[in-house]
Amino acid sequence: MPISQEVLGQFRRKRLLISVTIAILVLVGTLTFRFFQEINDIERQSRHFADRAIERFDRQFSPLDLAANNALGLVGLPCEQVRFPLIEKLAALQTIRTILLVDHNQIYCSSIYGTINSDFSADFPDLAIDNQRMVLTNDRQLLKGSAVLLLWTPQSPDNQAGILQAINIELMTSYLLEPTLPWVERAVINVGAKVLNMAMR
Repeated sequence: MPISQEVLGQFRRKRLLISVTIAILVLVGTLTFRFFQEINDIERQSRHFADRAIERFDRQFSPLDLAANNALGLVGLPCEQVRFPLIEKLAALQTIRTILLVDHNQIYCSSIYGTINSDFSADFPDLAIDNQRMVLTNDRQLLKGSAVLLLWTPQSPDNQAGILQAINIELMTSYLLEPTLPWVERAVINVGAKVLNMAMR
């Protein structure tokens, strides 16, 4: 018995519909798999970047800590006598903008400006009173308004004497981010309650 054209047409339409449905399911499945694979890759690379950034920050801060501890013997000496060694340390460490000496709660010597007179606890209460070691703030001396990380190394338990280093955190962060483009476009650095959001161009 010959098959009617209408039945044959319905069969072809059903076969086409099944083929299109299968193709769509395969496409959706493939795209879903690729989507989750990309998310996993991005998360893995973000964790890798964070781990590497912490490791590199630690490597960059180690010489700063060492230099500050080695220079604690300069605290209390006249500024004219210690300014040249401070400038030498500044040149050797590269990421530091300035080094300040504090004695009896007075900032009395700057590697850039020489003899100065400023109240340490009034200018930096987070360091002098709250016993923090690092503070993220804006530069008030050299490049006014730009971000700096202050690293405090106390000489005395009462926090009245020590060495204060102003670190060019933007330069340091740019150095850390540059090799990871385009995967990492910005980094957020939290120090206490302050946040530095570094976006790469």
